[in-house]
Amino acid sequence: MASVEDSISHTSKEDKTNKAEELALTLTEAISLGDVEAANQSAGQLANLQVSVTVSVHKDTYPKDEIRMKVGVEDVQSQSTVPISMAVYSHMTITQLKEKVNRDYGFHPSLQTWVIGKRLAKDPDTLGSHGVRRDGDTAFLYIRTAKKAQLTKELQQREEERRLLGEIYTAVNGTLEARGTATLTPKKEQEVLVLAPDPAVAPKPPKPAPPPLKPKPKVGWECPQCTFLNKPTRPGCEICASDRPAGYQIPAQYQPDKEEEQRLHSEEIAMLLYQELEM
Repeated sequence: MASVEDSISHTSKEDKTNKAEELALTLTEAISLGDVEAANQSAGQLANLQVSVTVSVHKDTYPKDEIRMKVGVEDVQSQSTVPISMAVYSHMTITQLKEKVNRDYGFHPSLQTWVIGKRLAKDPDTLGSHGVRRDGDTAFLYIRTAKKAQLTKELQQREEERRLLGEIYTAVNGTLEARGTATLTPKKEQEVLVLAPDPAVAPKPPKPAPPPLKPKPKVGWECPQCTFLNKPTRPGCEICASDRPAGYQIPAQYQPDKEEEQRLHSEEIAMLLYQELEM
């Protein structure tokens, strides 16, 4: 007898839910068309069903311009507020804002507390409802500790998997145009969406490595005592004064620089003076 009553109760609840969904769709359509009479009728029937209903404004109603919102970030350990800038839209909910911060900066949504316009922002609220509508509008983000937020690794893992499954579902239904096949690969205690390469597209051959640069030839003679590389015309080492190797020959195409020309000229004058003294 109890099972029959449970079945009847389950059927009545299912019928009630189906009826509520139909009325919610009718109410949405009536409001968008401006049909006040149909909207009142649908709203009255929903009220009679005594079901929980969420009413929100569609994002197409909001301006589509991107907003640069100024955000002051603070946590338990910081001594001052850290200013950052975020690209947002006025139709974004606080839930979507938290997910964006999680993706961009790695702070889990449960660790984030947002205060906008001196009001504590709730997850279903939109930024537009808190007055964020133009560049330069401000908000405050307080980062709580994981202990205070009661966030565990297991909970974070489950939520990450649920988010990834949602992305895969969206991709399968054609919203995301992904090439190749999607696979889940573990990375640092969490899973990320990895797109495998499309087998239909041939991989580009790697670019050949540039040939190694040829070393510049040494010009001059290396001192056998201190290994210093001297200019070809020097008769002795500039560092240790050792004699130039006997078999060394100055290259035929070699052109002395200005410093060498001055030195050679001085040596010629010195030689002439020495010859005059000898005479």
